[in-house]
Amino acid sequence: MPFSLQEIRDWTAGTWSKEFSGSIQRIIHDSRAVQPGDMYVAIAGDRLDGHDFIPQALEQGAIAVLAQRMTEHEIPHCIVKSSTDALLACAKGYRKKLSTVIIGITGSVGKTTIKEILAEILSEAAPTSKTRGNWNNEIGFPLCMLSVKPDDKFAVLEIGMSHPGDLEPLSEALNPDLAIISAVGLAHAEFFHSEKEIAIEKSTLLQHLKPNGFAVIDNQSPWFELFSKANNGTDLEVAMDHDAEYIGCYNGTELEIKQGDETERYALSLPGKHMAENTLKAIAVAKKLGLNSAQIRKGLAKFKSIDMRWDKQTLGGFHFINDAYNANPVSMKASIHTFEELDVSGADKWLVIGSMLELGDLCESEHKALGLLVSKGAWNGVVITGEMSQFIAKGFEAVEESCSFVEIKEKTEIADYLKKHCEPGAYILLKASRGDQLEEILRYF
Repeated sequence: MPFSLQEIRDWTAGTWSKEFSGSIQRIIHDSRAVQPGDMYVAIAGDRLDGHDFIPQALEQGAIAVLAQRMTEHEIPHCIVKSSTDALLACAKGYRKKLSTVIIGITGSVGKTTIKEILAEILSEAAPTSKTRGNWNNEIGFPLCMLSVKPDDKFAVLEIGMSHPGDLEPLSEALNPDLAIISAVGLAHAEFFHSEKEIAIEKSTLLQHLKPNGFAVIDNQSPWFELFSKANNGTDLEVAMDHDAEYIGCYNGTELEIKQGDETERYALSLPGKHMAENTLKAIAVAKKLGLNSAQIRKGLAKFKSIDMRWDKQTLGGFHFINDAYNANPVSMKASIHTFEELDVSGADKWLVIGSMLELGDLCESEHKALGLLVSKGAWNGVVITGEMSQFIAKGFEAVEESCSFVEIKEKTEIADYLKKHCEPGAYILLKASRGDQLEEILRYF
């Protein structure tokens, strides 16, 4: 759906340096990805200034730029106060033109997984758009909204936050027909005083739900009442092994779902109760939108592990589970418990665990709690690493009969240690926040 100059002006309250005929095909912020007919958005960031890349955008075929200042380049400029705010304004304006059913997702953990599962399922019924990767912030989200095609029947879009107030403008622009709240926990706790404050921030999405829409909420969540009160639509309650409209039961490989007198079973691509909970929420939405069981099963069969999220690799005779995309207390516990329950036919199990970042004042206590948790497991070995490893070690040291562990900083040394001490065929879980980059260990196998 091409964009007119008038629309861009109205949406952004910007001023065009000069008029031109024709329309804009796409709105894009990466000068390297510009194609003929696009408008390039010049964003002045902390490290790079997008205005410096206008020449490259021109070479790629840009016909206009959205910018915060005029430059010497001969191309129509739409001048705005903030390119980032203007980009979001464009997404908000475009969303109002779409007849696509918009499903919005937020939460502390699991939102990307739910998004991928649901998009695979819905695509079995009709053209479906989704958030690219984890493009869920004030830049990534509007770009994903602007890439939704007019003939897409569904769009599954996630929004994330780092600071209080981040979700208000994103939720307003998203204005979803349906909403899903994934698990809430101490993610980005550096900028919040409690888990309740995080839950309140997440509830912002529900306040911007369309009045005739509905929200999928776990009725076993400690924040269920908070979410229900914030919800601008209708609650669609789900729960694992508890009274709800959709009740899930996880047996290790399958998810059993009860709805009224009906019971259905679905095979899971990945293990873990948290995966079953994510899948339950996606299926509840799909069912509500009219998809049948056959379509849902086909969609689930297409879903594969996301890069560095329970990503299995066999290297050097060892089986690695790379779950090191990110970590917080909720996702760390879920990953460790799932690994603990994993049937490996008697093979050894090793952990390589690192930091959980952005925890603020809770950093030391949460890492010590992690050490306590891991110390009680029947592991064949544990390697702790990362900038917070000393706090994890304190958790081990607080237990009289803890399992053994070793603290190693360098990736090459971790690899050498594992090669020397792990039995052939051992399973090794890698889990830490993005900043620790544990996946680099795999380069040495």
